[in-house]
Amino acid sequence: SVALTFVEYTSKLIYILGLNQVDADMPVLHGLNDLQIFSLFLGLILNIITFILLFLSILLIYSLLMVSVETRTFEMGILRMVGMSRGGVIQLLLIQAFTYAVPAWFVGIVLAEILSFLASIYFKYLTGIPLSANLTLKGIIYATILGIVIPIISSILPIRQALTKNLHDSIDVRRSKTKAVEMKVERSEDGGVSWTLISVGLCLTIFGFSIYYVIPLSLLSEKLTLLLNMFFLLLIMMLLGLVMLSLNLQFLIERFVVAICLWWEKSAITNVVLKNLVAHRKRNRQTTMMYAISLGFIIFIYVSYDVQIKSILYQNQQQSG
Repeated sequence: SVALTFVEYTSKLIYILGLNQVDADMPVLHGLNDLQIFSLFLGLILNIITFILLFLSILLIYSLLMVSVETRTFEMGILRMVGMSRGGVIQLLLIQAFTYAVPAWFVGIVLAEILSFLASIYFKYLTGIPLSANLTLKGIIYATILGIVIPIISSILPIRQALTKNLHDSIDVRRSKTKAVEMKVERSEDGGVSWTLISVGLCLTIFGFSIYYVIPLSLLSEKLTLLLNMFFLLLIMMLLGLVMLSLNLQFLIERFVVAICLWWEKSAITNVVLKNLVAHRKRNRQTTMMYAISLGFIIFIYVSYDVQIKSILYQNQQQSG
């Protein structure tokens, strides 16, 4: 986009001065062409960072809402018993979700303005070229849209769980709301459509279409942007796949931590701790996912930064002979 803006400005200037009267040379454009691959890879890295942070934000608010729904089951049961409608429950959870998102939006805007100001000062110190430190209206609009969409997406499953809870079980204080064992009876004639199989089949179909059609098309047409977008999707799928595989190690890690931290306790104590971990495995799984994605995100940022810096150094060494 920078090169396109530069070419459009130069073309208008040459047209005003006269095409036959001016011999145009654009060394800046040649420098931008040399950094074209670097800018594409940098854009790919930024897209991955944005997606991972967006996913972590949704998962964090979802986890907080699920904990709130599980701990406030009795309160919501009483509210439903005294006449609160389903819309009231939905409104209650949405307001709670926005209480997390609105302060984060405000703090993010303020920090972005401060960091932009500091970055412009540092850039001017290095190059002597002043840059505008003010946030653009487009960026603020995007941040506002994300601040609205993220809590709405995060609250879908907690709202569903809050509405599907049995009123009798919600106000029953004699039994624990945490279930270590769940039993579900399904009749073969009432199975209906398996949305899990449909979702998996649809994802595999899109994956195969991308591998066997979109990637060869991008190579034949020399569209590097399309090719990098395909690599972006593949990297995201690989990251999510590795996170799902890491969930299989959750039970082994729990037993290892208990063995390390409670080695001096009696076997009865360790058995009680392990049974509680089994009972809270669904809740702990969300923490495991956030930890695994955050760790993968940090490793990816470090490796990408190192690769880009080395690529620029090798390119400068090659140009210098």
